[in-house]
Amino acid sequence: MSCEVYDDRLMELALGTLAPDEGDALRDHLSRGCPRCAGRLAEFHTTLSLLPLALPAVAAPTGVRQRLIARAAESAARPDAQHRPSPVPGFTPPAPKTRWWIGPAIGGALAASALLALGGAWLRESQSVAQLNNELDHRQRQIVELRNALASEQETSRAIQSPAALMVSLEGAAAPGGQGRIFMDPKLGKWWFAARGLKPLASDKTYEFWMIPHNQKPIPAGTFNVDSAGVGYLTGAVPPNIGSSVLAAVTDEPTGGLPQPTGQIQLKGSIGN
Repeated sequence: MSCEVYDDRLMELALGTLAPDEGDALRDHLSRGCPRCAGRLAEFHTTLSLLPLALPAVAAPTGVRQRLIARAAESAARPDAQHRPSPVPGFTPPAPKTRWWIGPAIGGALAASALLALGGAWLRESQSVAQLNNELDHRQRQIVELRNALASEQETSRAIQSPAALMVSLEGAAAPGGQGRIFMDPKLGKWWFAARGLKPLASDKTYEFWMIPHNQKPIPAGTFNVDSAGVGYLTGAVPPNIGSSVLAAVTDEPTGGLPQPTGQIQLKGSIGN
């Protein structure tokens, strides 16, 4: 049996309202040393013990302090006497009146406090579940991203190994030691570019890749950044009607790229004849 079924009975046990025949199974369960239920019961007892502190302070009537001091002084002056009030002839003290509202009020306050404790535990558990759900969503997004990356890598690998793929090397121009390599598959209509040895740029700059057909304006093919080792990647679709003779180049441009090159040519190489 799950411990959750005892939660209501633990609250009643702390309140002292649990019927004896209903408490046997719970007491037997507690006697076996269940840490969860023992902790819940202790939590309820702690909540109940703090209830008096929540009651508003009531000012004593005027003169009570003086009367108590006077009565204490009188008792101290007659230590051998049992100070009892003298009976008044013909007067019978009335029986203490039971305030009918005290029992329900205290019971309601205790029940409300116990429910508040249960609510706090439920809230903590709900928050834990929410955190687990967020972590699960994050892991699922990571899995999707990894699957997409793997599919892209597999597609790139197949394209590079295709007999129809063209491989062209780009050499450093304004970037000594920089190198680039482009793989183009005319049948698939896609190309893949990788660079290395390029210097990381400032935050307001980026590298832009260009395809420049013979006697035509440069075609912007995308922007990329490089890591601390100077490595960067880019892929895209082969522009239509690009022709058989194309110059590939990389320039440094403002962040976001430009429709026409303005920076220095960092890498360049010829595709085709």
